Amino acid sequence: GCGRCDNCIGSRWETSVGDDEVARTRARLERPGVDLPPRRQWPTGMSTLGIPLSGRITDGPRPGRVLGRLSDLGWGPRLRELLDGPDREAPKAVVDASIAVLAAWDWEERPTAVMAMDSPTHPLLVESLASRLAQIGRLRDLGVLRRRSGNTEPTAANSAYRVAALIDAWERPDNVGSSGPILLVDAVTDTGWTFTMAARTLVAAGADAVLPYALASPK
Repeated sequence: GCGRCDNCIGSRWETSVGDDEVARTRARLERPGVDLPPRRQWPTGMSTLGIPLSGRITDGPRPGRVLGRLSDLGWGPRLRELLDGPDREAPKAVVDASIAVLAAWDWEERPTAVMAMDSPTHPLLVESLASRLAQIGRLRDLGVLRRRSGNTEPTAANSAYRVAALIDAWERPDNVGSSGPILLVDAVTDTGWTFTMAARTLVAAGADAVLPYALASPK
């Protein structure tokens, strides 16, 4: 014999997996919640676009959460199906999982209000989820952070151009007040710049802090 393979050296590896291990793995895959670190620095090159933003971001959001990544084995397929389908109210499973994420969130200060982002693709999903979170969590429902007329979601891959396209993208709400953090809800977050710029709008309107929450991120 070769003296190296399992047959020659007499090793026998168990090929079956115990039910307990399967259950633990499934629970780990299906556990909702992914950290969403905020953007810390403005992209370089803003001054060349005539925008005086540079260095550290001081009025952006606090760390947020995402229900799941679209690439994940656990929540990925369910979120892809939800986002690829027609816009509809948030399913109970998504609401329940979102509540679990919020319950496990180690925030510095619990949110006192909820606001929905003005989603160009899933307005019913986002607004119904925000409304349910407000009801269940007994938070103030601030409605929707509306985009200004004619403003659309930026398509540029370059961070500086994305930021430029998002400046003054939303109408400044007059119902924010300064009575605690706002949970800001959206369907998908990718680069983080939409949450960053939306948070600036709310902070400028008087919000103490903004806690982003999205259902999905691509990766």
